[in-house]
Amino acid sequence: MSKEKSNLQKSISNVKFGILNQFITIALGIILPRLVLVSLGSEANGLLNSINQAIVYLALLEGGIGLTITKALYGPVAQNNQEEINGIMSAANCFYRNVGKLYLIGILIISVIYPFVIKTSISKITIFIVILLTGLPQVINFFFQGKLRTLLQVDGRGYILTNLSTVVFIGTSVSKIILLLNGFGIIALQTMYLVFNLIQMIFITYYVKKNYSWMNLKVEPMTEKIGKRKSVFLHQISGFIFSNTDMLLISIFCNLKIVSVYAIYNMFFSMISTLISNFTNSFVFVMGQKFQVDREKFLKWNRIFETGNMILVFTLNFVLYSCILSFLKLYTGGISDVSYIDKNLPVLFMVIQIIQSGRFASQKIIEYAGEFEETQPYAVAEMLINIIVSVIGVKILGIYGVLLGTICALIVRSILMIYYSNCKILHISQKRSYIKWFSNVITLTVLCKISSVYYIKLDTYVSIVIYAAILTVIALAIFAIVGICVDKSIFRFIKDEMKGKRNEKNTN
Repeated sequence: MSKEKSNLQKSISNVKFGILNQFITIALGIILPRLVLVSLGSEANGLLNSINQAIVYLALLEGGIGLTITKALYGPVAQNNQEEINGIMSAANCFYRNVGKLYLIGILIISVIYPFVIKTSISKITIFIVILLTGLPQVINFFFQGKLRTLLQVDGRGYILTNLSTVVFIGTSVSKIILLLNGFGIIALQTMYLVFNLIQMIFITYYVKKNYSWMNLKVEPMTEKIGKRKSVFLHQISGFIFSNTDMLLISIFCNLKIVSVYAIYNMFFSMISTLISNFTNSFVFVMGQKFQVDREKFLKWNRIFETGNMILVFTLNFVLYSCILSFLKLYTGGISDVSYIDKNLPVLFMVIQIIQSGRFASQKIIEYAGEFEETQPYAVAEMLINIIVSVIGVKILGIYGVLLGTICALIVRSILMIYYSNCKILHISQKRSYIKWFSNVITLTVLCKISSVYYIKLDTYVSIVIYAAILTVIALAIFAIVGICVDKSIFRFIKDEMKGKRNEKNTN
């Protein structure tokens, strides 16, 4: 089987199992927080989300290892150079183990300090134990899984990780639901989380040993292949600030009930983002390999990739924006300790997710090229804007302030990303990318206005699902037409590719 056919099959598997995973994740991900809210209250839900965000900052200790290993592996994996793969993986193993030790120390420090920082009526010993149980799975990841997961992703076997993630998520969620229904607390919930992560580690180790029997992590580490880690570190910091600063600031300046409100909205919009990522990431390994060996074809594929990504991003976020308040009225019904209905939050969360997910193609080009050092100033600018605007904003506008800080930072960084990826790396005009953004934003604005004028009352889950399905089909068609009109050349490329495949098949 040719390399391209093998990659196509892997991409199809990645898409298929990624979508299945996401639907299961969404279903259980909706049920579980509702049970936590009803059984334990908004404060407990806010605590769990707050701890998760605080611990995530420790992942900065990784210092960009994952991205640099990914960049280093694209070429050797595309060429099936086992000797070089072993050298890179050996170096990765050393890095990850050192980080794992530091991460464990960090977890212990946070578990002691954090209970005294946040405002809550929950006991400090409970918070201490929950932090330990929440953080230990990541320690396991650094010691055993991290390097192996990276190899599987670069080799196009992400569907293996997706299937495993699906099984683990189902097992963890069902166990948590049973515990909640039987009156157990958050310590029991996080214990199950740790147990299933141990099972995941065992399976990944077994799978790699079976399918990569030639792998030897004891060879001389090719440390020189994993370059620019310090440059990647700044990019990692920027990414973590986007994902975690908002909730941390709300935890400190507001209270855990407001954290719970933020977490619920963020959960639903993140589900959409993850659904899109599961689809687009299914092709990332192919794009990364093609960038290294066939730049001309990459340019054509990237135009389709960018357009397709934007169509999905704008469509799905618009649908969620149109339905989320009706859904939350049902979802949070009977919960009176804090109000979850806010007409402004869907707008702000939608804008954040669209900008963050819409720039994915430009972000990946920078990663494929490994030009992390050259784009350091962009990461620093994004980080400073986010921190300054969010800190000022949270004191004046509360939850709105931190969201506006994130939006400001995202806009600046995205403009710089589009410029650098097009002009400096691909050496093409950035005009087409901006036209795509402008046309989609105008279309989205018009659709949102129509949606607000012709408001449809939805008072059952079934009616919401039916309405969302119909709206998805309509919006998808509209954004697809806009995307194709803006970049008509993608039609010609797809036609040429299909013609080439037919000729190749007839020749064989």
